Amino acid sequence: MNKERKRRRGRKSKRITVITVFIFGIFAFMWASVYRIQILDADLYRELAAENTYEEQTTSGIRGCIYDRYGRPLAINTESLSLYYLPDANHPDLNEALVYLLDILETNGDSISLEQTFPIGYDEKTGFYYLPEYDVGSNEVALYNFLAEIYNTSRDALTYEQKMTTAEEAFNQLVQNTFELPQMDSVEKQLELAQIRYAIFCGRFNPTVPVLIADNISETTQAAIMERRSDFNGFTVQTEYTREYPEGELFAHIVGYAGHINQTELEEHADQGYDANDTIGKTGVELYYEEQLRGVDGTVQIELDGD
Repeated sequence: MNKERKRRRGRKSKRITVITVFIFGIFAFMWASVYRIQILDADLYRELAAENTYEEQTTSGIRGCIYDRYGRPLAINTESLSLYYLPDANHPDLNEALVYLLDILETNGDSISLEQTFPIGYDEKTGFYYLPEYDVGSNEVALYNFLAEIYNTSRDALTYEQKMTTAEEAFNQLVQNTFELPQMDSVEKQLELAQIRYAIFCGRFNPTVPVLIADNISETTQAAIMERRSDFNGFTVQTEYTREYPEGELFAHIVGYAGHINQTELEEHADQGYDANDTIGKTGVELYYEEQLRGVDGTVQIELDGD
C-alpha cells in the first residue's frame, strides 16, 4: 500500500515537474522574444515603423539666380507655398477633411488650383454644362471615359441611357454615388469639392505623385493645416519657386528665359535626370548656363498617418 502511494506521488511529482518546466520554458521564450524585439532588434522595428509612417518624395532643386557685374538681380526665384495631397495616403475621412480645407482656404482668401481638368462647368444662366473638350459633338471618347468613371464601368459597357447623361445628371451622380459627398451650402462650393475629389481620383493611376490642391497659399493657411495634422493625413505644404526677371524686357535678349520642359527637350536630356515637371533654360544665359543654373533635387518625407 505504501509502495503504491509512493509510486503515485512519484508520478505526480514528475508531472508537476514537467508542467513547471514547460511553463517556465514558455515564459523564457516569451521573455526572449520581447528582449529581442525591444532591445536587440529595436532599431530595425523603428525603421520599419518609420517606413510605414512616411512616404519619401523628390523635391525640385532651386534654380540658380543670375546677377550682373554689380550684383543687381537679372533672374530670381520667388517663393510660394503649394498644398498637395498624396493619393496613396488613403485618408479615412477625406470628404470631411476637404470640407474643412475649403473653409480654411475661404477664410484666408486662398482658393483651389487644380491641374486636372474637371469635365463639368456651371454658371447661373445655363446651369451645368460639359466643357467644350468633353462635348459629345467634339470629343465623344473623352466624355464617355468620364461617364464610365462616374458609373464605375468601362466605356464599352455604358448603356445608351448612361451615354445620354446630361451634365447636371452626371454631376449629381458623381456627388451622390461616386464620391458620396456631403451637401454644401452653395453650388459653387459643391463644385469645388467635386473638383478636388475628381483630381485625387484621377491621381490613382500614379498614386505616389502628389496631386496639387492649391498654390500660392498664405502662411496662415499653412499654419491652420499644420495645427490639425491629424485631420489632414496625406496633405503636405511644399515651398516652390517662380522665375522672375526684375529688369523685364531690358535684358531679355541676353538673359533669355526658362520655362517648363517640353517633350522634345525631355528626350534630348533623357540621360541627365530631367522629368516632365522640370524647368529648363530656353534662350540666352538661361540656356547657355543650364548645367550650372539647374537646381539639385532633394527629398522630403511626407507623414502618412496622424499619430
